[in-house]
Amino acid sequence: MTSTPTEPRPESDQAEPAESLQRLGLRLWEDPHGTQAGPPRQDDASGAVRIDGPWLCALPELGLLEITGADAAAFLHAQLTNDIEHLQDGGLALNGYCTPKGRLLATFIVWRRADRYWLLMSRGLCEPVRKRLTMFVLRSKVSIAERSDSLVVLGIGGSGASAALAAAGIGHPDGSGATGTAGGDLLALPAPFEQEVYLLVTPTASLEVTWRRLEGHLAVVDSAHWRSVEIRAGVARVLPATSENWVPQMINFELVGGVSFKKGCYPGQEVVARSQYLGKLKRRLFAASLNGRAAPGDPVEAPEQAEPVGTVVLSATSAGEPTTILFEYRYPSAPLTSLRVGGADLVPAALPYQVPGSD
Repeated sequence: MTSTPTEPRPESDQAEPAESLQRLGLRLWEDPHGTQAGPPRQDDASGAVRIDGPWLCALPELGLLEITGADAAAFLHAQLTNDIEHLQDGGLALNGYCTPKGRLLATFIVWRRADRYWLLMSRGLCEPVRKRLTMFVLRSKVSIAERSDSLVVLGIGGSGASAALAAAGIGHPDGSGATGTAGGDLLALPAPFEQEVYLLVTPTASLEVTWRRLEGHLAVVDSAHWRSVEIRAGVARVLPATSENWVPQMINFELVGGVSFKKGCYPGQEVVARSQYLGKLKRRLFAASLNGRAAPGDPVEAPEQAEPVGTVVLSATSAGEPTTILFEYRYPSAPLTSLRVGGADLVPAALPYQVPGSD
């Protein structure tokens, strides 16, 4: 039987993800977002190749935590920004983990498979988040383990992606949520993500078999393709370089379903609630493009302002096209059309949802 994320294999049976990806003929390099993977014909500066049909990419910049135990649901519900206790088997949601001051340590996708909960986030944050969560386990019956070496995350999208998955024998879920498949857990993401975008979490030990099945039906592209999906959806992802920079509303996290204001207390909940109900939020997330390079944490500048007015959150570069970014800034300290990153003018881009106060 094919192993799935709910059945991790013994460490002795597993190869390192980087080694497994290189055996597939993929090239790896480092980027401010983390380790990148792409076809060998690309170089570091070329970015993603433009693809009109379905595509496939490896995402070594992402990692996973597995949380199990009789008290796992109650424990996570008391720690995270979104509802966990009502998450059904196969359910999936955006979620975050805050400091007591309401600053996001990490953002992630959470899903449930049977009695296990999975947190998918920027890989560089997995160990810090694991350590911090473990501090609060105390006598709870909860086990927290990082599974970034035993599992590999693949991004799948583009027009015809659903049909390509079916043709590859992987199948695809109906609606959003997590489904166990021959290749591992397949995550169909909810709005504001566009239709036909998926994450496949596959065991490292069976990666080659799964990859060969998929690459016959999807074009292989680099990791930046997935960040383009996140940027078009307006869904921010916290990285090690930006951990503790923002309360959830500064990156529109409550607008994309990452915060519940009906659940009980969690670290930082009072600050998050005050930001929502008392006073006016002064910082928000926006999208833009620019003819230049940008990296998470880069300052966003405005004319006649001595200090930066914002920060780049995510960026993605496609061959022959402008760089696209998500950025947060102090709105409306300067018009959107006047902002710059690294000396390059920002061209505002639409988000798939309305940002309060921006019209």
